Parts: sequence; structure tokens; C-alpha cells
Amino acid sequence: NLCVSMGSGFHWLVFLELLLIDICENVYHMWSLHRQSRGEAGIVSRGEGRKLFIVATMLIRQFVEASVSGTFLLYILLIRQIRPKFSQLICLQSDAAFHRMTMFVVVSIVIEFILASVTYKFLRYHGFTPLLTLNGLICTYYRTFFAATCTTVLYYWMLQHSHLGTDMTFAFRWLIDDRAQWTCGLSWRPPE
Repeated sequence: NLCVSMGSGFHWLVFLELLLIDICENVYHMWSLHRQSRGEAGIVSRGEGRKLFIVATMLIRQFVEASVSGTFLLYILLIRQIRPKFSQLICLQSDAAFHRMTMFVVVSIVIEFILASVTYKFLRYHGFTPLLTLNGLICTYYRTFFAATCTTVLYYWMLQHSHLGTDMTFAFRWLIDDRAQWTCGLSWRPPE
């Protein structure tokens, strides 16, 4: 949703606010893990389970946030080069608006990788092996990750593609007037 919002065009303060919320979430998870590591010295089994849950949550969040932004960037660049007329998100954008959207996505990816690096260092400091843990999570739940990835990409593609008729304005001009002319994306104009 953040990626589609970035494509819709908004003020950079909204972008900054969303990134600060992401940073606050990471700081909260780090604080929770640090508190569990410090305060649960006597209770090993219960404290270890909580710590592993926090670590798994941090790793999956960072992985999903970085990979979704990267996939979205690849998606918009390919659609812009191949056939922008079919995508509601891209077809009406000027070159400057597309460049601005791409810049926001790239900045988001860079920040996500910085947060992932900080998370990695923090987890290494607390004695965890983040990459091995993430690899174990992905290998264990590969089918779930794969299904979630495919369905999410298809869902956003269906929302943006002109041929699937997903008109969120509920105007349905092609049903109301069979002489309506398709411009691009989900945009129709009345007959001349």
C-alpha cells in the first residue's frame, strides 16, 4: 500500500512521517529484545521463546519491507518501458511525476536497507545469527512466503491493470455508455 501511495503523489512530509513510524517500530522491537535479554536471566525457556519471537518479527518485517519495495520498483520500471497505457498508476504520469515516484521508492529501499543493516548489527551484538535465522524462517515457511508473494503481486497488478475492470470510483463508464472511449489505465472519456 505504501508503494501505491508513493505512486499516487503526495507531499514529502507524509513520506517522512511513514518512514519515522517504521523507525519507531524497529526501535520498539530492539528495546523489547534488549529488555528480554537483560531481564530474563533466570527463566531460560520462557525468555528464549519471547526473544526468538521478537527476532523473527524483526527479520520478517525487514525482509518484507525491502523486498516489496524492490519488487514494486521493478514492476513500475518494466511497465513504464513495456506498455504504460495499461497501468492506471503509470499511464497518466508525466516524466517528472514518474521520476519523483521512482525517487521516493529508491529512497525507501535505501532506508530499508539501512534499517536492515542496523537490525543485523543489533542482533549480532545480542548473540543471534540474523541471516541464518531468516534463511531458516524462509526455508521452513517457503510455501507460505511464495503464496503470499504471488497473491500480493497479482492483487496490486489487478488493481492497476486496465483490462481487469477494477474501477474503484465505481463509475463503470464502459457499462453506462457503450460509446465511451478508453484513454488509458482505468480512464475513460465520454464519446465526442
